[in-house]
Amino acid sequence: MLGIETMKKIVMLSCLLSPFTFASQTLFNPIVSSTSTSSSVSNPASNYLTSNENITGLVLIEPLAVGYELGDVNSLIEQIDDLEDILDNGVSSVAEANAAEEKFDAFLKNAGEDGFVKASASGSLVIFPSLYTNEREGVFTFDFNYGGMTKLGILDDPNGVTVSGTSLSTDSGVYEQYVTAKTFALGYRETFWTNGYSEILVGTKINLREMRMLRRFSNIEYQGEDEVEGEATSTNIGIDVGVLWVINSLSLGLTVNNLNEPEYDLGNLTCDPSTGTTYDDNCNSLKNISNADGVELTGDYVAERQAKVDFFLSSPGNALNIQGSYDVNGITDATGDEYQWAEIALSYLSDSFFVPGLRVGYKKNLIGSELSYVNAGYTFFKYLNFDSGMSLDTVSYDGANYPRSFYVNLGLALAF
Repeated sequence: MLGIETMKKIVMLSCLLSPFTFASQTLFNPIVSSTSTSSSVSNPASNYLTSNENITGLVLIEPLAVGYELGDVNSLIEQIDDLEDILDNGVSSVAEANAAEEKFDAFLKNAGEDGFVKASASGSLVIFPSLYTNEREGVFTFDFNYGGMTKLGILDDPNGVTVSGTSLSTDSGVYEQYVTAKTFALGYRETFWTNGYSEILVGTKINLREMRMLRRFSNIEYQGEDEVEGEATSTNIGIDVGVLWVINSLSLGLTVNNLNEPEYDLGNLTCDPSTGTTYDDNCNSLKNISNADGVELTGDYVAERQAKVDFFLSSPGNALNIQGSYDVNGITDATGDEYQWAEIALSYLSDSFFVPGLRVGYKKNLIGSELSYVNAGYTFFKYLNFDSGMSLDTVSYDGANYPRSFYVNLGLALAF
C-alpha cells in the first residue's frame, strides 16, 4: 500500500530533478503557436497544415511530460512522521500531551488545506498519418493520449487531536488519489472565410476518453494498513471547438474545451466497519471526518467547460515570435485542484538543422495554488523539442528549500 513512505520517495525524486529547471510549456497546458506542428493537438482550428500546401501529414509525439507540485506546507513529511510516532507511543506526561495537542492541531488544519504531494505524467502516441489534408483544404487529425496523476494529501479531523492522559488520537488521515486517462481524438478544421490577406478558420475535436479513478484513505496512525478504497472506470465523450483569425503575421485564437462538460465516475469511497481489523478504525475515521466536514465520498467528476484566448505574433521572416494565452475561466481537475493559467513567451525559430530554437516564458495560475513559473525550451535539429519549468515559490524539506513545482516535456514533430 502507498502512504507516507510513497510521499517521501516522490519528494526525494523531485529533489534529484530540481537542479534541471528550465521550460516554456506547462504540463497539460501548452502555450501553442498556430504555426507550430504541436498546435494540431491544441486549438482545433489551428492552421498549420492549411497554411502549408506541401504538407499532407505529420508524425507527432508530444509531449512526453512528467512533473510534480508540492503543497505550501514546510516539512510536511517530518511533521507527519512525528505525529504518527506520538499516536503510536504516546508521551511521558500530561503537560507534554497538551503541548503536542496544540502543535499538531495547528499542523493538521494547515496540512488539510495545503499539504499535498502531486505527480503527473502524460504522453501522446501517433496514429499514422496523424494529420491528413483533403481537397477542400480541410484537415483531419487523429491522436491518442495516455496520462495520469497521483495526489497524496491529508484529510484533517475538524476536532483536531484529542488528549486522554498521556495518549493522543485523531481521525485525520492520508488521502490518496490516482487518476489515469486514455483519450482517442478525432478532429477536423477548415477555412471558414478568407479575403486574400486574412482568414478565419474553425475546427472541432471529439475526444473519446476512458478515465480510471482510485481513492484510498487510512488514519495517520494506521497509514498504509487496511485502507478504505474506492475505484471506478468510466468512458465519455468530450467536445472541443476552436476558431482562429489569421492576419498576416498575427493570429488570434479562441478555444473552448469540454464544451459538453462530460462526467466521469469518481468511485464510491464507502465502507462497513465490521471486519475486526484496523480497516474498521480507518472506516470509522473516514465516516467521522466526512460527517463533520462535508467530505464527498460518492459522486461524479465533471470535466468543466473552459475557454481560452491566445495570440501569436511573428516578426518578418518568422524568426522571432511572441505568444501568450489566458484562460477565461477556472476549472477543477479530477483531484480537486483549481487551475486558470495566464502565459506569455518569447521564441526564436531557427531554420538551421544545427542551430537550436529557443524559448523563454512566464506563467501563473490565477487561482488555486496561485503558483508562478519561469520556463525555457529548446528545439534541436528542427524537430526535437525540450521544455521545462519551475515555480518561483519554494517549500522546505529536510532543512533545504526546493521549488514547489517542476516539470519537463520532450516532444518530436516531423511534417511530410
